[in-house]
Amino acid sequence: VLAAGEKERDSFGAIGLPLLNDFVTCEASEGRQRLHIWSWANDAQEHVQKLKAFENYLASCGVDYALFGTGSMKSLDQLMAEVYQNRECTLDEIPQTSGQGGVELLRTVSLVQVSLVVEVFRQRRILTSSEQYLDDGRRRKISQLMVHKKRAGEAWQDAMRRGLQERLGVSPAVQEACFRWEEDAVEYAEAVKWSQGF
Repeated sequence: VLAAGEKERDSFGAIGLPLLNDFVTCEASEGRQRLHIWSWANDAQEHVQKLKAFENYLASCGVDYALFGTGSMKSLDQLMAEVYQNRECTLDEIPQTSGQGGVELLRTVSLVQVSLVVEVFRQRRILTSSEQYLDDGRRRKISQLMVHKKRAGEAWQDAMRRGLQERLGVSPAVQEACFRWEEDAVEYAEAVKWSQGF
């Protein structure tokens, strides 16, 4: 991302790209020439178009996207980021269970659940989260251990460390110095269930 305010407009051309004006470049490769026409698209408009396309895709698979962002459900924008930007889940088309020939979406998420235990005055305490405040101000009542989504290709250990930093603000250096991992207590489980919300 290049930042260009009023003062930087003249110097922006120093990298060879005109600011906010359409332009043409000529690519010469292996004896061939190809012209490219470039323009600066509005990033917000592009995001709205992608969100609309995502809405249409969900609707074609029978998903009521109007429910997103209501009650305790996260927004449609957050689901789109989870799927495409953060790669924290996949949406797979599967045949409808009703047998009517359509498709349903199966959302697959790999979660890392961390049991963070501290012993103080011979008493063990486990860290739990009781509620969340979403970015639009809505509150979600929950009762769970620290849970974080694992990204595609990410080891569970890396997802755990990332979660501790993003959720609790504990840096990797502090984690390494102060935490002891009990890898022999690691459990793996898999479940398929109807989503109660996103």
